[in-house]
Amino acid sequence: ACDYDSPNPVVTVVRERVECTAGSRWRQSCNWCRCSNGVGTCTKMACLPNYDETSEPECEGTSRWRKDCNWCNCVEG
Repeated sequence: ACDYDSPNPVVTVVRERVECTAGSRWRQSCNWCRCSNGVGTCTKMACLPNYDETSEPECEGTSRWRKDCNWCNCVEG
């Protein structure tokens, strides 16, 4: 038995000013974003120092989102 309560990890979700297609899911560094009603929301967790961005797909399915003045389309994750 533990003599202390370990805190539950907290994941902050931030509403981004990102236009996107509903249902889209993409990654920003080690955080994932999801589109709902044309607006993206992303988790905001600190990335581990040795995090390898190439180890995970950058997006899923037919996701589509706007980054700056360009539209991004998911092709093969």
